[in-house]
Amino acid sequence: MSASQEKKKRMREREEGVEKKQVKRESMLQRKKRNNLIKSIVGIVVALVIVLLIIFNSTLFYSGVSAITIGDHSYTAAEFNYYYQTAYFTTYQNIYSTYGQYASMLLDSSKPLKTQQYSEDQTWDDYFKEVALNNMKQCAVLNDAAAAEGYVISADAQASIDQSVAQARDEAVSNGYGSFEKYLISVYGKGFSEDLFNKCVKEMSLAADYSRELISRYEYSDDQLLEKYNSVSTDYDLTTYCSYYASGAADDEAGIDADTAMNKAYSVAQAISAAKTEDVFADLVKENCSEDEKEVYTDVDSVLHKNVSPASLPSDCKDWLTSADRVYGDSTYIESGTGYYALLYVGRNHNDYNLESFRHILIKVNPDGENGEISASAITAARDKANEIFAEWQQDPTEDNFAALADEYTEDTGSAGKGGLYSDNKLGSLVPEIESWLFSGNNKPGDTSIIYVNSASYSGYHIVYYVGEGEQYNLKLADNLLRNDDYSSWLENLENSYNVNKHFAFAFTK
Repeated sequence: MSASQEKKKRMREREEGVEKKQVKRESMLQRKKRNNLIKSIVGIVVALVIVLLIIFNSTLFYSGVSAITIGDHSYTAAEFNYYYQTAYFTTYQNIYSTYGQYASMLLDSSKPLKTQQYSEDQTWDDYFKEVALNNMKQCAVLNDAAAAEGYVISADAQASIDQSVAQARDEAVSNGYGSFEKYLISVYGKGFSEDLFNKCVKEMSLAADYSRELISRYEYSDDQLLEKYNSVSTDYDLTTYCSYYASGAADDEAGIDADTAMNKAYSVAQAISAAKTEDVFADLVKENCSEDEKEVYTDVDSVLHKNVSPASLPSDCKDWLTSADRVYGDSTYIESGTGYYALLYVGRNHNDYNLESFRHILIKVNPDGENGEISASAITAARDKANEIFAEWQQDPTEDNFAALADEYTEDTGSAGKGGLYSDNKLGSLVPEIESWLFSGNNKPGDTSIIYVNSASYSGYHIVYYVGEGEQYNLKLADNLLRNDDYSSWLENLENSYNVNKHFAFAFTK
């Protein structure tokens, strides 16, 4: 290789070396930029996560932004939670008051509401959300209408507000909360405050007060009331009838299978349904019932059911008993479950009687037997005490004195503290002995009597005082129905213009 060629080779190598170093340098710079960019992105993401965590753990989405708009009204998640919890508390209390310790079979307060079915299509959580939204919408409509009219909340409603706030404060103290606001948060959730509590209570109270005012303003003639009642009489007329249920259940111990038992029940019900009067019906029941039942079915009263509301009729017999074609003496037999009903139609009460009011003092007979039995001496002791109280009242035979004695002596928890008063009683709502006296049509205000009652739930003497009659029941029923119809139509027309829209923050509701 010549010297010139060597020189060219060295120059070429030097150039290639420079290029490699340059490429390497540029590559390092690009990697550095890329790493710096990644670090910046990671920093931004971390900062964003921190900000989001701060926001999500704050009360912003609970009480700082709108979760729902209803018409022109905007509500936070915390406000919705108040209506949700109110719906839950009210429903649970109603269930518990009816079923007591068995309430958890319908609504278990110890389990998440989203895991419990209210119906085939709804969980309890779905149901309470629906109720809460409906109540919020009604409150919005009623509060706007009240404001437009210049309606001022009544003294009674204001007293109710004050009582609700005072009761909540007492609950906070009795449950050991350090502050009222901590108690409210524990009940209604994050973001709730005392100001929000006062606002929600006032809105609901004003809505309820104004709705009562609106309903009270409607007026109807007797002709309108009768027309309304006649249109729904099938749902309200009381039915008097005789019935006997012939069981067709199998009896394995006696060697009677289901088919044999049902055939026997069919024959018994068919034989009894030949009756056309109450007495004959009772006689046929005594002839055909089982030996075990003969002590029960001894007379007409054991098979006769007086003034029964449609809701209380046996479901399989309801259509037949309430048919407009029924006349006295109609009879039939109807299969129901594992047996047959024998029925005799006696009559229908169109509720065209007057409601009745009375006061009473109950002196119970205390069971004194080993098995909770009542002895003759226990009955005598209760009767003597009732006579003593009656004699005390006769020294000042006024209604006020009777009320005072009732508050002092009565053992009836339902009327204690109310002067023993039961107002506007309807047929079928009282024990038969008192109902017969009260609706006899022979009483005038101030009449008194002492009535002994021996029922399955208690025994005792009632000192009764007749207060007087009230409205005709069917007209009162119709009046209430018409008022509700007219109010519901008014409310529905306004609600149609109030659109409900949910926003992102609704995800933070219960």
